[in-house]
Amino acid sequence: MIKKIEKTYLIQVILFLVLTTVPKLNAQSATEILDNCIEQFGGLEQLQEIKFISKHHNEHKHWLEQSEFHNGPFITSYEDVTETYSLTEDKLFQESSIKQFQFKEPVILNKL
Repeated sequence: MIKKIEKTYLIQVILFLVLTTVPKLNAQSATEILDNCIEQFGGLEQLQEIKFISKHHNEHKHWLEQSEFHNGPFITSYEDVTETYSLTEDKLFQESSIKQFQFKEPVILNKL
């Protein structure tokens, strides 16, 4: 009985020492993460010099509701869009072009 108490006490002491002497691991706060990102991008001054953000995307559409029959012809369109956003003013410039085709068979992209 005494050995069991001594063993329990010893385990508690070891556990206490381990928990108090091991350095605590601290997660980064959101502010620290953002500050690190700003630093990696060259500092706040360089980020504030950015005036516009531009993106480009292509879109593929199947116009099934416009096809007269379920077995064709199939209408397909492709849209090519470039958008530029101003970070200093409330402005958006968008340039797009649409190409529309009619096929006898459904269009399969990335056919292997």
